Amino acid sequence: MTFSFRMKGTLVCADCWWSLADPEETYETAASSRSKCCRMAAYNLSSITSKSRRMSPVPQDPQADYIRQLQSRYEQTGPASLLSAHDLERWIEIVGSTRREAYDAIARQLALGFHEDRLPFWFCDAVVIAVVGFVYDDFASHGEDAWPRFFNEVYLAFDAGEVGRTGEDPVEKYTRPMVAKIVHELESGTG
Repeated sequence: MTFSFRMKGTLVCADCWWSLADPEETYETAASSRSKCCRMAAYNLSSITSKSRRMSPVPQDPQADYIRQLQSRYEQTGPASLLSAHDLERWIEIVGSTRREAYDAIARQLALGFHEDRLPFWFCDAVVIAVVGFVYDDFASHGEDAWPRFFNEVYLAFDAGEVGRTGEDPVEKYTRPMVAKIVHELESGTG
């Protein structure tokens, strides 16, 4: 995903990279009055230095960007409308693979983000809960070949942290060690 900077203060959509033409216009008024933009959160590029504006921008990781967008949506609206079928199709397009491999890719992003303390437990848990519904639908339609085993491991790790005994932190007791094992296996090439 590449884009160019037009001027200091330009607002750029974090999803479709559509930039607002009028720097006086707010993202909210532009997004509600135009159909070009996808209406996701915007980046304000006013903090970029003049030196960096002259350089070519570093390509962003579209998978990490997408996870950040989901996290922003989660923080604004909660888990209820976190992931739609359209969102999943867009994720599959970003990953550039099959649905099964896309499920594994989102699980990998969540496991690594949680392990590195970039993503909070409740966000990761909400995403895997949203995704597992699609996984079950695929399983019902296509059988056992559609079941993403890696995604399932990550799903079970976050599921284990939802409820614990009185006085214990199930995230620290169950989820963190399970995710650490998953990440170790990813890094060592055995997972």
